[in-house]
Amino acid sequence: MKSKYGPRYYKPDFMDMKDHWAVGTQWPVEGSRGNNYTVEWTSKGFTCDCMGMTMHGKCKHTRAIAERWQQACDPNFALGA
Repeated sequence: MKSKYGPRYYKPDFMDMKDHWAVGTQWPVEGSRGNNYTVEWTSKGFTCDCMGMTMHGKCKHTRAIAERWQQACDPNFALGA
């Protein structure tokens, strides 16, 4: 189903998403009810094809992927701290 509002994006504040090497990367995500969704990294932010993102412009799937990236970008991540 195509949203009448157009695509929505979740843009985390800890990194610049534009021109990043990971633009176009997609992650399969299983929802809480067993539905399968896709989170994609775009130059405007993370987007998801779930109903929450489509209707409200935010969802737990995009936030979860963004949190993983934030942890990986933390300088202490590699040290296991």
